[in-house]
Amino acid sequence: MTGSVLDLVSAVLALLFVRRLTAAQNDKAMAGRQPLQQLAPQYPAAGGPVTGGGPVPRA
Repeated sequence: MTGSVLDLVSAVLALLFVRRLTAAQNDKAMAGRQPLQQLAPQYPAAGGPVTGGGPVPRA
């Protein structure tokens, strides 16, 4: 009996949580797409081929 009550309570709480999460996602989507900030590549190879090809000097 107690196990059934706990199962029922946990199911209701899960439903409420999912409804709230879905509403928050919907609000975010309806607010419109916000542009992503363009980050500069950290490595030159991310933007194209690497020129030079010499050995790497010791640090």
